[in-house]
Amino acid sequence: MLPISEIRRISRTVDESWRSPEADAVASGWSYPAGAALAGLHASGDAPAGVPNGQETAPDGFRDRRLARAMREVAEEVAGLDSGQHSRGIWHGDFELDNIRFGPRGVTFFDTDEAHKGWFAGDVALAVRDLTGTTLGSREHPGLLAAFLAGYRSRRPFTAAEEASLPLHSLAASARLIRQLDSVVDVEDDGQAQWVRELAASLREHQEWHRERLRQHRT
Repeated sequence: MLPISEIRRISRTVDESWRSPEADAVASGWSYPAGAALAGLHASGDAPAGVPNGQETAPDGFRDRRLARAMREVAEEVAGLDSGQHSRGIWHGDFELDNIRFGPRGVTFFDTDEAHKGWFAGDVALAVRDLTGTTLGSREHPGLLAAFLAGYRSRRPFTAAEEASLPLHSLAASARLIRQLDSVVDVEDDGQAQWVRELAASLREHQEWHRERLRQHRT
């Protein structure tokens, strides 16, 4: 993790559009080792006992038929991937710089409550979501994405088919998030503290962004 003094220095370089050459340079330096770290996790062997099998499921009870159809199509495509070209194993499930630490003894992973077994490319798609413009407010960073994938391939293979499937896995991640947020945003705004209302509003905004993303991409 960056020292607070370095975080403060970089924050001062952010412009009105939330862009910073300094931050991009720091991210570039982290992309390769972060990709290698995730590949190391994927190459570590069989999942420990108790780690569940991840499976994309079709929506149940969605009133938005267009969205439900899109989610169903994505789930079917993920389930139909060729195991000869796509590898499976243990996921981290929320791989980002806040959840890893590089030290003299190697890499330590945190926040593994989303860990499960699934297609490795799905975990990669989650890890690079802020580099591919597939989260609210993010934009594409092709150079950083290339560095991450190069780091990943330095530790284990990542086929052309797996790389090509990243957009599909990203859509599957959007579908999962939509379902998860239905149970997370479980309060009414009336009578709640300001921070609760703001958090709920932010989560609803993210959920609607992912809903519209699926509607637009699966017509």
